[in-house]
Amino acid sequence: MRFHLRFKQVAVLTLLAALAVGVFAVAGCTQKQPLTIDFYTYTNPRPYNPVGDKLAEAIQQQLQDNLGAVVNIHQFGWTEYKDEILSKGNGQMYLFGWIGDNGDPDNFLYVHFHSSQIGALNAMGYKNEKVDELLAQAQKESDVQKREALYKEADQLIVQDAPWVFISHANDMVATRKNVSGFVLYPTGSIFLHDVDKEVPAGQKKVLVYARGADSMSLDPAMIDDGESAKVVENIFDTLVTFEPGTTKIKPSLATDWQVSDDGLVYTFHLRKGVKFHDGTPFNADAVVASIMRQVGQNATADMPYASFTFGDVDKVEKVDDYTVKFILKEPNAPFLLNLAMGLAAPIVSPTALKKYGADFGHNPVGTGPFIFVKWDPDQQIVLKANPNYWGGKPKVDEVIFKVTKDNTVRAQELLSGSVDIIDGIDPADIDSLKNSPDVNFISGPGMNINYLAFRVDRPPFDNPKVRQAVSMAIDRQAIVDTLYKGIASVANGPLPPGLLGYDENLKPYEYNPAEARKLLAEAGYKVPK
Repeated sequence: MRFHLRFKQVAVLTLLAALAVGVFAVAGCTQKQPLTIDFYTYTNPRPYNPVGDKLAEAIQQQLQDNLGAVVNIHQFGWTEYKDEILSKGNGQMYLFGWIGDNGDPDNFLYVHFHSSQIGALNAMGYKNEKVDELLAQAQKESDVQKREALYKEADQLIVQDAPWVFISHANDMVATRKNVSGFVLYPTGSIFLHDVDKEVPAGQKKVLVYARGADSMSLDPAMIDDGESAKVVENIFDTLVTFEPGTTKIKPSLATDWQVSDDGLVYTFHLRKGVKFHDGTPFNADAVVASIMRQVGQNATADMPYASFTFGDVDKVEKVDDYTVKFILKEPNAPFLLNLAMGLAAPIVSPTALKKYGADFGHNPVGTGPFIFVKWDPDQQIVLKANPNYWGGKPKVDEVIFKVTKDNTVRAQELLSGSVDIIDGIDPADIDSLKNSPDVNFISGPGMNINYLAFRVDRPPFDNPKVRQAVSMAIDRQAIVDTLYKGIASVANGPLPPGLLGYDENLKPYEYNPAEARKLLAEAGYKVPK
């Protein structure tokens, strides 16, 4: 009997305790939980992040130590990763980076932070009406000083909103065998191999093997927004204008000269005569119209990631005669000529091949460039051969192989052994061995890039500014740069790299301050360590 009474007493007390917990819960007194983050990252080294997934691991550790956050890393190879981030919209927080395609701040700021680019490269879902206004004004402004002021004001607002943690700017690094000459670093990350030569024994075929960390995604210029695809595309196709070697200064290419109307709305291009595509189709005004108009207005499809940025202001492209075309803009666009030199969207494609292959053109590319597409073995190699009839003169090598070697150190060993001729994506740990080799040329220069951590600001938990600020302040960017990059990168203070119009050396992002970060996160309703 006592047992039963005691059991009933315990049961009653348990019920009362449960009811008390429920009352406290209703009153908002539930126990706080730590911040939990699904953190997406790539495994491949990138030019702006040569250490690959080591960066994600360092950030994970700092957020665990400083905020008590639960950070779940999801890793993918580069091609799959881009699909996860840009197409599927997965991950609450993700690593990414950018290499400027044309040397203009518009290519950094508008593509990532203007709300019209949501669903494309503005994968964060970031929207600030004032930033939209400033970036749109700057895009149309021809006065350099006024453009610079507009970009600096936009920079300040972006830094305050904290959609990114601005991590670093990396040096561009490429290494070649000593018997390779003529390779030039471009600040845009472009890889032009027309003038590259390789010394071989007399009578031996000149095969240039370029080893890189990831495969291309497509070889249709309209369907790409990544550097690995652009590296190959730039050697198969030509643009109307291009860059002077090693610069972002414009020079003629498929267009020999051009005029711009006083109101900045009409660009008239006079085309190079006697040029043919690799399939024998004549290059003319019809080819330009076909290449560009498929990306204009309602013709553009959702899988053309750069169409809106490059041709969003284009109303139409008109054929004047066989070798004259007019681009008619809806509004002035200050960087428009620079956009036409990019390896993304702007290259001119064979209208015959485009019609023949349709959606499969990206695996059967046909251009007017110095090299002709031969074959593509996915995740292994892309093979090109020299175009003997190239209007700019036959290339100096007979064949180019873009080889995929995903591991940095393995790629460096391939160069040291002589099995490949050029490598990029160099790990800081391999620099000394490459520099000290008598068989290797090590080429380095300041990079026009940004390495960043992005937040999905249109969904929890990062739709709360305090959470973004807290995470930003819990990451020691200087320690990351010093530890991982070992002198080949500098800490970023905003979205633009030094040297670009609008870069502000006095810009101050949220500084490393773990105590303040914990305070902000607690105010946002999360459990933090004492």
